[in-house]
Amino acid sequence: KLEAFGAKARSGATDIAKYGAAATAAGAALATAFTVKGLQAVDAQAKLARSLGASIDGLRALQIASGDAGVSASVLETSIEKLNSRIGEAMRGTGTAADSFKRLGLSAEQLDGMDVDQRMAAIADRMQEMGLSAAEAGDELRQMGIRNGEMVNLMLQGGDAIRSANQEVKGLGLSLSAVDAAQVEAA
Repeated sequence: KLEAFGAKARSGATDIAKYGAAATAAGAALATAFTVKGLQAVDAQAKLARSLGASIDGLRALQIASGDAGVSASVLETSIEKLNSRIGEAMRGTGTAADSFKRLGLSAEQLDGMDVDQRMAAIADRMQEMGLSAAEAGDELRQMGIRNGEMVNLMLQGGDAIRSANQEVKGLGLSLSAVDAAQVEAA
């Protein structure tokens, strides 16, 4: 009986070892998959930030703040692209955004020199300081090329919501420099 029990125990131990090895291999594959997905996400974020003329941290902060305000990622991206174009027009002295920036007391040249989160925070601060209604803010945003009403909610919160999101990026350890992003892209 002891010999039979010993044989069964050895057989059971062998099975456990096989399952353990399989679990270890599966865990390693899962960890690798998570790492690859994480690197792909950083790579995509870096490319998006570069295409929008933004830093990764600035874009992340604006994504967090806009998500909190109910603005979808696609609406935010389109809005940034349109605003960038209108700032360029205003710097040449053309386009409806030049008048909007004047009304808000903002300079297209100064806005152009800011990171994307700072730029949006500056515009939001002026809208809040001037006490613009949702309709008035929406009209100003339309003059800047931003046609989606979702952005009004973000802007009427003022720049503090965006600056707070920037602190959140840093506080959660999500900050990523251009050098780090380049290394991830190269990998």
